[in-house]
Amino acid sequence: MSKSRENNIKRYSLLLFIFVILSILFILPLFKWHYLPFGDDMDFNIDRVLELKYNFMHFNFYPQLSTHTFRMGAYPLNIFYPWFTLIPFAIFEIIIPNHMWGFIIGFAFYAFIGLVISYSVVKKITCNKVQAFFASVCYIFSEYLSLMHLEDLI
Repeated sequence: MSKSRENNIKRYSLLLFIFVILSILFILPLFKWHYLPFGDDMDFNIDRVLELKYNFMHFNFYPQLSTHTFRMGAYPLNIFYPWFTLIPFAIFEIIIPNHMWGFIIGFAFYAFIGLVISYSVVKKITCNKVQAFFASVCYIFSEYLSLMHLEDLI
């Protein structure tokens, strides 16, 4: 392996590590206050995640009808609302038994993905790594994605 390739791998590994730390900082207030931001649709989205979790636990990986939540009726919710963005939340709900922590880790996951994507896009546009780093950090910690608007990520 060439020296420049080795340096690039080290540099990007360090960048990803910093993004992981920033993702943890993004959700730190939620851990400190044991708080989930309940906005207009958060109850609805929690039920959607729990439905997906129960379906995955019963090996139904293409759920169309909601039969475990929403008053146990066969509600065709996933036909009208996309559920692919809820998959990380459902996986964390399966792995972590505490509902609140599963959601918080899901928010951290999406903060990490947002940092990586915004860094990549700004770097591609500006060809400047420092600018891309600060733009991605400003984007994730902006008021638009503040803790009061986390339910919009789902």
